[in-house]
Order: sequence, then structure tokens, then C-alpha cells
Amino acid sequence: MTDQPEMPPWSNESHDYPAPRGRSGGDSTLMSLEVLVNVTKGSIGVLLVIPGGLLRGLLVSSTQWHSEWFASIAEAGEAGASAHAILKGMFGATGQLTSEGEMIDHLEHYLYIKDGYFATGAGEQGPMPWKVKLSSIVAWSIGNRPPA
Repeated sequence: MTDQPEMPPWSNESHDYPAPRGRSGGDSTLMSLEVLVNVTKGSIGVLLVIPGGLLRGLLVSSTQWHSEWFASIAEAGEAGASAHAILKGMFGATGQLTSEGEMIDHLEHYLYIKDGYFATGAGEQGPMPWKVKLSSIVAWSIGNRPPA
């Protein structure tokens, strides 16, 4: 068997926006929805089946999610302000944080969920931000019900 050349995860053939190419362990339609929220800076309600339960919330861009995540850390008093400065400096120095505030992770592909509610047999917890590995999603649906 011959080794195939590695293809980049994104195709720029349309020149309008990057279109995802299939990656092992990830649903290509879900990846397209993630591209949509990144390009439009919008959000889409989703329900995700992940190990341990169901997660519902808003799929948002990595930039929006990390911006709100860093802001919530900064608002956690004096210790939070210190942690905020340390984390931003560390991620910036390692090249994981762009000047636009987007986090880069070259090892895995993630979805970013805002106002996520995680439901198990024991009940529901939330709202809170979630970073979900795309390959961990077993099933999904567009839309979510409002909090009870």
C-alpha cells in the first residue's frame, strides 16, 4: 500500500471562505457549521451527545468564546486578574493566541459552546462555557430548548 500525501484540513478552492476537508474522527457537516459561525461571527443552537450526557447551548466562534472566557477570568477578583494576565501572556508567548484573540490548537479540532447546559441522569448543570473535542461527539442536532 502506498502512503498518500497529507492534505491540509482546509481547502481554499472557493476563495470565499475556507471549506473543511474531512478529518478522521469529525463530522464534516458539523465542521461546516463551525466554519459558518466563525465566518459570520454568529451563533447556532446545538444539542450534542457526548460521553456522559447531552450538551445543549450556542455554537460560537473560537474568538468569541475565548474573549468571553478570558473576561470571566479577569472579573474573578485580584487572583482572577493575575491569572488572566499570566494565561494571556503564556498563550501569546507560545503562539497559541493570535492578536485577534483567537486560540490556535493544532493537535485537535474543537467546538466552542456558550451558555452550555450539560444533562445527565442526575440532572442538568449550567450555564457555562464548553470546549468540546469534535472527535468526542457521538451525535448532534441543530437547535436547543430554552432553559427550564
